[in-house]
Amino acid sequence: MTTEKKDLKRADELMTIYAQSKANLDALNASIANEVKAYKQNMKDAESELVKIAEDYLHLFEDDNLLLTDGYVHIASKSVVDTTKKFKWSDFLEQKGDLAKVTFELAKVKKAWLDTDQHNELIELGVQLDTVRDIEVIVHKKAL
Repeated sequence: MTTEKKDLKRADELMTIYAQSKANLDALNASIANEVKAYKQNMKDAESELVKIAEDYLHLFEDDNLLLTDGYVHIASKSVVDTTKKFKWSDFLEQKGDLAKVTFELAKVKKAWLDTDQHNELIELGVQLDTVRDIEVIVHKKAL
């Protein structure tokens, strides 16, 4: 048998292995899809209830964490730029274009916000800096 025929025969065998593996994988995924969906829903429901409980007991958090047996609920904060009614992109870009691309460059805006002169300019342009709080549920690795 020539090398070409051997290689094509091997390619055919490999394609059969690949096709059978894909079919088996698809069948396995389909067989567990409902179970996976149920687990995801359980997690979503538990996370939603954990967040509600955490919001009622923020005073018990230490360093933004409510420690629990298998994990903790964490308060994550991030800065966001909030504009006022008088904000106009055109004015802002003309005067402070280095602080924005299509959206605000948050790190630069935060730095400018801390500078007294630039802070007042940002306010005049209708920019406010605010903090948005998200509560996250985090599982300890040992619980997995």
